[in-house]
Amino acid sequence: MLSRTTIGGFILLSLIGCGSSYRSEDVRESASGGKVDKIRAEAWLFDARVWREGKPTSFRLEVYRTDSVTALSGRGYLGKGAMKGTIRDDRLYVYFPRTNEYLDESAGSLLDAMGCSDLSPRVDILALLTDVPDSVDGLENVQVTASYLDSEQPSFVMYSRGCPWQLDLKYDRRKVGWRLKAFEFNSGDGVRLKVKRRTLKPRARVPAKRFQTTHSPDARRISY
Repeated sequence: MLSRTTIGGFILLSLIGCGSSYRSEDVRESASGGKVDKIRAEAWLFDARVWREGKPTSFRLEVYRTDSVTALSGRGYLGKGAMKGTIRDDRLYVYFPRTNEYLDESAGSLLDAMGCSDLSPRVDILALLTDVPDSVDGLENVQVTASYLDSEQPSFVMYSRGCPWQLDLKYDRRKVGWRLKAFEFNSGDGVRLKVKRRTLKPRARVPAKRFQTTHSPDARRISY
């Protein structure tokens, strides 16, 4: 069984990789003559390492963004195909085949599950992929410290008083605007994630099946 904080860290990683500014278009193509449904999407690949109780494990996260749905899959952690899911209309669905567990929650509920003892923090996590934190609207009970010593690669620290977690982010400037380059998340209770962007393809052709995720009938729902 996966711990709540570990799940929360994975979901945070997934959400940060899921902005919604890209407009998709359906395409059909095949190298062998048969038609295969594919979707234009912004494709991200992140290298990540998670520490639990001081023990590190490496994995990779693939994220595919369109204007209406985001698909994600993790591999290398708990075995191949360790995580897959979708985010649509602020609804977050993630399935963990290895443990046969799934999460089906509002994406906006993530920070509420991080063990905060004071006022609940509010931040548009989905905006952090393509907007630097000090320009994101609607922050509540969240503090941001910014450093623009390198104007092309600024860095930020996000935290909330009364909460144990801290989020460090670094961006770089691309032709399409700001894009998240790396971040580190510390839960404050033994879970740490360190993530770095490996590749970014603005107009990848992604099989439509990537955006379809289901769980087995006997899967256990993870409750926050």
